[in-house]
Amino acid sequence: MAREIPSLIAAPAAWVLRFWRWTWRVERSGDPMFGAPGLVMACLHQDLAAAGLLNSDLRIRPLVSQSWDGERLNSLLVQIGYGVSVRGSSSRGGPKAREELLAYLASGGATGIAVDGPRGPAKVPKPGAASLARHGPLIYVRVRSKPVLRLKSWDRAQIPLPFARIQLRYELIPGRSAEERQAGLARAIDAPW
Repeated sequence: MAREIPSLIAAPAAWVLRFWRWTWRVERSGDPMFGAPGLVMACLHQDLAAAGLLNSDLRIRPLVSQSWDGERLNSLLVQIGYGVSVRGSSSRGGPKAREELLAYLASGGATGIAVDGPRGPAKVPKPGAASLARHGPLIYVRVRSKPVLRLKSWDRAQIPLPFARIQLRYELIPGRSAEERQAGLARAIDAPW
């Protein structure tokens, strides 16, 4: 029964989120490289609401933690258009999830990762996204929203309010090695808008 509760909540929640997304005024800049084989899209944990809702049509298999919150999120992601997620995180199931994602990316698939999740520290990227991007481009999705509700969570999550103006900037992170991509990602996160 516990496994069924998230899907019962997810369907009506997805309907509300799709309507909410419809009210946003969205500006995109940069090349998101949609459709590029092996694409890894990375964002900050605080920006998951906007980045997740606005990129749900890209056939991305997102990385979602194995926690109860992750189970609820996974049910919601399926309802708003994402494919089946890969389950794991740095704290639980990480090695298996990494191997599954590497195989999926090598076959031409795409994934999305919150680079400082699931527990932070905020705005400090973990090496997962940079190491996964060996089969295709690593794109950092920068988000700016106004007006926004900012939660008092570890990541200071931002929830764009209805009719918000949202800017998405897609930045290609250069580098041949995982270390170079990791350094580039850290620079992109620290760079001013």
